[in-house]
Amino acid sequence: MNILINKRIFLLVTLVGIQLNVTAKQNSSNSNREELLPIIVNTDEDSNKLPGRSVLKQKNIEQQQADNVANLINILPGVNMAGGFRPGGQTLNINGMGDAEDVRVQLDGATKSFEKYQQGSIFIEPELLRKVTVDKGNYSPQYGNGGFAGTVKFETKDAKDFLQENQKIGGLLKYGNNSNNNQKTYSTALVLQNEQKNIDLLLFGSIRNADDYKRPDNSKILFSKNNQKTGLIKVNWQISPEHLLTLSSVYGIHKGWEPFAAKRDILPKPSSHDIKRYGTDIAWKRKLVYRDQKDENYTLKYNYLPENNPWINLSTQFSYSKTTQNDTRHEKASSVFSATLGNQSWITYSDLTFDINNTSTFNIKSTRHELLFGLQWLKKHKKYFNVSQGEDDR
Repeated sequence: MNILINKRIFLLVTLVGIQLNVTAKQNSSNSNREELLPIIVNTDEDSNKLPGRSVLKQKNIEQQQADNVANLINILPGVNMAGGFRPGGQTLNINGMGDAEDVRVQLDGATKSFEKYQQGSIFIEPELLRKVTVDKGNYSPQYGNGGFAGTVKFETKDAKDFLQENQKIGGLLKYGNNSNNNQKTYSTALVLQNEQKNIDLLLFGSIRNADDYKRPDNSKILFSKNNQKTGLIKVNWQISPEHLLTLSSVYGIHKGWEPFAAKRDILPKPSSHDIKRYGTDIAWKRKLVYRDQKDENYTLKYNYLPENNPWINLSTQFSYSKTTQNDTRHEKASSVFSATLGNQSWITYSDLTFDINNTSTFNIKSTRHELLFGLQWLKKHKKYFNVSQGEDDR
């Protein structure tokens, strides 16, 4: 008898639990999805036009406080950060595809590409960003080759993000600290707008300094220090209500001693023979490279959107991006580093893009349609040079 009563009670509790769960799901479906931080899915005005699209807005970006963009979007479904925590050691993985040629990266519409053995492929400062859009899969003809896994579009901050409606001048001072590696982040901005409110200017700068990262056991990831400086200049000119011209420029630099393989974690210690011969500091630096990295991005964009004409939404863009790495080994380094691009190497990737397209919207009966047509020209250039020289280890 007791056994039967227990079974009935268990069944009753289970049914109540199912009913409560269904009710909760029904209530949550009616709520504003923007409340589900830190990820916004299908709430942006364009987010439901393509399957598999996820959007991070400025509020979500500020909440993350990420120190690199791969870590920033690592929270999105189907998107993962690959590589390590060293500066410049991150790559993106979308739905299991993580090669540099699988994921197309754009900054303010400019295509960015970089690929090097055991290196990361993306060097954008998160402090500059106001919005990130990830399109998983290659569903749009605008992306073309180089985005089979997906496309990640980064959009930099705008002057209107800082100014209220009647403000003509504004600014920002920001300081952040990370306790793990004592990382200090300094950001500052100056924002200007004219009397007519049709021209605005944003000057933004960010400095990121950090010591070595620590693992959970409190051991250090040696030579994972970060010294990065980034600047942004952005101008918007609303020529008329129908015409908008935007110019943006991003420039970032990073320098420091680090392993050639930026994705690497554990670094072999120098031998006691090398320490005795060169001293501890030089013995370690013989295993490293001094990396001088520069990342540039320039975009000029024009939009023509006439009122009451759904057939014309014209966008024209000319962009140029360039990433360079100059690795130099210590003057007392060994001469056997030819397998890792020698004792000194230079590598440059550049992308020159011109894009003009128009989007027309029209209705057929009760169905809304869009027609996209245009022309895109893309020129990629890679330049590489290395030198092998050094001391004899004998």
